[in-house]
Amino acid sequence: MTMISTAPSKDKTKIKATIQQFVQGADSQDSNSLAAVLHPESQQYYVGQEGLVRLPRTTYFNLIDQKKIGGTPRELDIESIDLNGNLAVARVKIWNDNARFENYFSLMKVEDEWQIISIILHMEVG
Repeated sequence: MTMISTAPSKDKTKIKATIQQFVQGADSQDSNSLAAVLHPESQQYYVGQEGLVRLPRTTYFNLIDQKKIGGTPRELDIESIDLNGNLAVARVKIWNDNARFENYFSLMKVEDEWQIISIILHMEVG
């Protein structure tokens, strides 16, 4: 007898919803919405003019709340999700007329909820 597990497809659906909530929260500058999907220890990484930049969640929320980043609707394409138990990595493209992001999201299932642990991003302006 072959048993088919639906857990991976349910998890992928939840992971997609988590990423969508992150993007919508950033686009609407809603740190409460972001808090629901970003783990308290989450961080974002990118290469800036000064080299590698680490952006902790609290700093990210300050930038969102001060309206220094976000606030512009973007398109979202979740290109792939690699799922292994309570770990996942998603390759995601996010863009609008002003900027294009190519991101890798690392997620973990914590207390039965998928949370974003880290985002490694590449941004092109214009």
